[in-house]
Amino acid sequence: MGSGVALHAFRAVIVPSSPGSLRRRDIQGLRALAVGLVVIYHYFPRALSGGFIGVDVFFVISGFLITLLLFKEIERTGRISLSSFYARRIRRLLPAAVVTMVGTALAATFILGPLHLVSILQDMAWTAVYLANYHFAQATTGYFDNSDPSPFLHFWSLAVEEQYYLLWPLVLTAVLILVSCVVNSLVKCYDESCRELDAQRLS
Repeated sequence: MGSGVALHAFRAVIVPSSPGSLRRRDIQGLRALAVGLVVIYHYFPRALSGGFIGVDVFFVISGFLITLLLFKEIERTGRISLSSFYARRIRRLLPAAVVTMVGTALAATFILGPLHLVSILQDMAWTAVYLANYHFAQATTGYFDNSDPSPFLHFWSLAVEEQYYLLWPLVLTAVLILVSCVVNSLVKCYDESCRELDAQRLS
C-alpha cells in the first residue's frame, strides 16, 4: 500500500498528466530555429550578434525531452533504470562522437601539421571523457578567442549536455526515493493511528 501511495504522490507532483509524444512539431520547429540562429551567427556575426543563443535553446530542448522521457519511465514502472538510461545514451551518441573525434584529429594533424599533434591529442582526450568545457575554460581565454582555436572547441556544448545526462537521472532517482520514504512514513503513522483508535473503541 505504501509504495503505491508513494508512486501516486510522486506522479501527482512531477509527472504531466498528458505528456504526449516525444516527437512534437513545435519542438522540431524550435530546433530548426536554434540551428538557423547559430549558422547565421557563425557566417554573419555582425548581422546577428546574439545568434549563439541557439545553443541555449538546444540545452533547454534537450533537458525538457530527457526529463519527459524519465517521467514517462517513472509513470510506467515506478522507478528509473539508470543502467538502461545510460546504455541508451551511449548507443545514441558514442559511435558518432568517436567517428567525429577520430576524423577531426586526423584532419587537424594533416592541416595544422605534426607540431600541433600533442595539443590536438590532449584536446581529443578531454573531449572523449566529456570534460571539454572545463578543459577549454582553463586552456583558452574564451570561446570567441580566435588566436589559436582548437578543432575540438565546439565539443564544449556536447560535454555540458552529457554532464546533464549523467547527473539529472541521479537527482530524480534521489527525489523519488525521498518522496517514497516520506509518504511511506506518513502512511505508517496513519495506519498506527487508525489501529489505536480502533483499540480505544473496542475497549
